[in-house]
Amino acid sequence: MQNMLQKIVSNMKLTSLKKYLQLMHVCGLLSLPDYSKDPKNIQKQKLYTICNRTFVTILIISFGINLFMNTIKNASLFCENLFVLSIVIATFGTACLIQIRLKMFIQTLDFFETTARLHRENKAVSRLQNIERMFIPVALLTTAVLVFLHVIVYPGLPKSTEELEALSKVYNLKYPQNALGFPLFIPFVDTSDPKVFYLSFGLEIYGAIMVTLADVLTIVVYPLSVLHLKYHFTILKDLTLLVGKTHFNSCGQPIFYTNLLENEKVIRRFKKDGKKLEPPMSEQDKHLSHWFERHPDLYETFYLREHSVSIGTHPSTQTPG
Repeated sequence: MQNMLQKIVSNMKLTSLKKYLQLMHVCGLLSLPDYSKDPKNIQKQKLYTICNRTFVTILIISFGINLFMNTIKNASLFCENLFVLSIVIATFGTACLIQIRLKMFIQTLDFFETTARLHRENKAVSRLQNIERMFIPVALLTTAVLVFLHVIVYPGLPKSTEELEALSKVYNLKYPQNALGFPLFIPFVDTSDPKVFYLSFGLEIYGAIMVTLADVLTIVVYPLSVLHLKYHFTILKDLTLLVGKTHFNSCGQPIFYTNLLENEKVIRRFKKDGKKLEPPMSEQDKHLSHWFERHPDLYETFYLREHSVSIGTHPSTQTPG
């Protein structure tokens, strides 16, 4: 788990939605399928994830009980905390729902990311990938700063006499200057008591980290999923425009495509000073190049078939013999 975290941190310049899911796996909010061949490690990860989710659920319930038992006495605080509670429930619930379909979701991500990587010379795809690499770090940093200010900074800020009196009255606190950023309900316990406050404060920070990760996942999952679809349709659009035309690679050499989705191709024979030249290539590629050049109509049919296959979910890798 430590090695996975180090790998994620060292590759932050290549941040993607899949890498973010790996980070959530390390932090115990998701349990990635097939991440380990050792059944013991899988069971440990599942137990770790269940414990983290249970802990966050208890914090949410405690915050909710306090909201409707105490915060309701103050309209402005109630509205503010109700808004926060709604966001937390929605984002944490989204993370739990994603776990249910996580294997299928990761398979879909693998398909789209692989296709985009194989077509990385496409300028439009390159621009879209740059957007993705920036989106998650910006969302994570922004959300973390907002949560940090409310959970960590707020308890240490000086408060006016009126604010202290309001906190004491609403939450029945003996030491209102020790009010938590997100007030929790613990039966028969005053969370402002110095003997309890620091423990409660530490637990709330840990819970806030978990909620921050869930918040960011909810923020990025839809736009990045749409972005991956845009990768794919951009590639399909460019391949469609090549129908009936001579195909060239990024170096300007004429080519024949053998697999569109995997961007596999063979270089076409070309003439120079009246002589036919062939670049170095394997015998199989040479055979394909010769076959396609002798049968341009069949190549066109093959290209159209590959194009129609590429529109489906799982690409075909068949090539003519």
